[in-house]
Amino acid sequence: MTSKQSEQIGLAMTWRTVFAILTGAAVLTLPAWLNGFPFVFPDSGDYLVFHPLLHRSPYYGLFIFFFHLNRFIWGPIIAQAIIVSHLLWMLTRLTGGAERAESRFLLLAVLLTLLSSLPFFVGFIMADICTPIMFLAMYMIAFHYEALSRPMLAYLLLLDCVATSGHITNLPLAVGLLALFIILVAVRSRRGMRLHALPLKLLAAPIALTAAAVLLFNGLIFGTWSLSPASQSFSLANLIAYGPGRHYLHDVCPRARYKICAYSDNLPASADALLWSSGIFERLGGFPGMQDEARQIVRGTLETYPAEVATMIVHNFAAGLVTHAPAAEFRAANFADVPSFPQLIEHKFGPAALHAFENSAQMHDALPYALLNYIDRLVFPLSCLGLAIVAATAYRRRDAATLALALTTAGFVLGDMLLCTALSGVHDRYQARVTWLVPLTVLLYVLSARHKLLSPG
Repeated sequence: MTSKQSEQIGLAMTWRTVFAILTGAAVLTLPAWLNGFPFVFPDSGDYLVFHPLLHRSPYYGLFIFFFHLNRFIWGPIIAQAIIVSHLLWMLTRLTGGAERAESRFLLLAVLLTLLSSLPFFVGFIMADICTPIMFLAMYMIAFHYEALSRPMLAYLLLLDCVATSGHITNLPLAVGLLALFIILVAVRSRRGMRLHALPLKLLAAPIALTAAAVLLFNGLIFGTWSLSPASQSFSLANLIAYGPGRHYLHDVCPRARYKICAYSDNLPASADALLWSSGIFERLGGFPGMQDEARQIVRGTLETYPAEVATMIVHNFAAGLVTHAPAAEFRAANFADVPSFPQLIEHKFGPAALHAFENSAQMHDALPYALLNYIDRLVFPLSCLGLAIVAATAYRRRDAATLALALTTAGFVLGDMLLCTALSGVHDRYQARVTWLVPLTVLLYVLSARHKLLSPG
């Protein structure tokens, strides 16, 4: 794999390339089409209605609005599929050259559709797809800067801005990823593998713009000039669910006079139940009303039970390593407590959309969950092994771009697992949204270097 190209990759494309990208997009959306309706989650409704919430970014909802316009529910899915398909084509071209790029790309799209979680997030009306899009855009800007035309570079920077602002976890992940890029550039430069610092400076712009957009939204709508005012509440619920927070409240209640002390003996066993279904968190004031109290309790728990908190983080992270089944949350039961969701679909998109939603495979629990889980449990560990081999081979061959992709993929996937499991608990969806990046990296290497593997160079 190499970033050196005979010509720069620009926005202009041949009809053959356009056809390949659209075909790849169609392949990636096959699971959603077979489902009969875009994959949805109760939270999808918030993104479809511009409902301002302290714990959710409004910018993904704004982005998809321009594609559904309250008329065509499939619009966001088609847009997501084309964006991802185009990024995959670019990676195929960047890592293996222009020769037979379309055929290699289409094979890549088919394999990822059959063997990874990617198509389930392409076909999902949720901001989770923004996380891997952000990673791919940042990687190409950082390590294939010279191979990009100025219009293409501008497009990727804009896409990076949209993706980074789309989900509340993406800003810290982007900061961590940029830090990893900087370390890699510094280390590789010292070893004679020259990488450029200029694109890293450019990547600071989407981070800064996202931070400004998040601050502006939280400040103007909720009166709190904070980048992540809801994170403390997520942490509080997680600490209570896994023990340390519950122990701390047992120690300090009722003398601490926290509002939550009134429920300290009857707190639910899971963070999800506490935040969403028990009614307790809503009675306490929800995310806006619990900002200060959650911050105090989290700080007190960290100071009083640091070892238990560290053990919880390690345990959750380890659990996250084996909890990443595609489509695990696509269950009809998720909508049992959300009677307004079908009404929302009918109101915005009409009776035909409601009929398709109610008759989808997801709403009848008819998706092949066991098969998908089996494939994931087989492919992901093998892909992790393959990723280690790719990294070792790239290091031996002094292939800076390939080594950077392998190391940053590993770092990003592990960083996403650590952040999500530490703050919000262990859920398949949080890991599955990025685990497909591992087989992607391995497949890119195999498809681009299959003829070179037999040669010593």
